[in-house]
Amino acid sequence: MKQRMTSIVATLAIIGGLGSGLAVAARFDLATAIDIEQAVAKARQQYPGAQVIEAELEDDHGGLWEIELVTADGRRHKVNLDARSGEPWQRGKR
Repeated sequence: MKQRMTSIVATLAIIGGLGSGLAVAARFDLATAIDIEQAVAKARQQYPGAQVIEAELEDDHGGLWEIELVTADGRRHKVNLDARSGEPWQRGKR
């Protein structure tokens, strides 16, 4: 019985987490995001000359560009930008 109760509590916590994530996603309007060219240009300011591997617009955290780059020395970097302003985004900062 105790194991089953733990499973039910864990399931409810997951459902509650999904619900709050959906509320954030519903507030983010893709039309308010900077376009991909602007996002890539902002990311390249941090790593001049780097090549973009991937650029993805997420509805996480109220709208977030996730851009992966590789520099000439082969190092991979990930840049997160606020989707509306193009400003660098860091976890816990908003």
